[in-house]
Amino acid sequence: MNNQMSVKEITRVVSLRVRLAQDETLTREEWVEANEVDWVEIGAEFREGRLKAGITLAKMARETGFSASTLRRFEVGQPVMRANVIASSYNLILENSDLKDVCQQVFEKLCDVMGPRAAEQFWKDEVSGVVEGGSGTVVA
Repeated sequence: MNNQMSVKEITRVVSLRVRLAQDETLTREEWVEANEVDWVEIGAEFREGRLKAGITLAKMARETGFSASTLRRFEVGQPVMRANVIASSYNLILENSDLKDVCQQVFEKLCDVMGPRAAEQFWKDEVSGVVEGGSGTVVA
């Protein structure tokens, strides 16, 4: 789908959305057409978030359990099965990535203040049980 829609295309999408709002039954093709613009925007936002977090498509596939090709289709706005599950998975993984970044920054500040060995022991004793479920490893 092009970024620029013609007046005719916009009119068609609006017409389909009105029919959806009125609980009319649409064909699969009409339903896809009515939602495609939103899917493109949503997929682009998730792709941007993934790239910003430095997560490759292959890693996201491993983390979510969906194939890289399914995730690629999701990111470009093509219809995919279980898109809501994919979106929820992306949100959790990206939030976790943000948390890891914050934890890394806190740990680095602790190293500056306490020294690396004391900071690592402090992290293991006081922080890791809360942040990482007690694994005792320093977030990297």
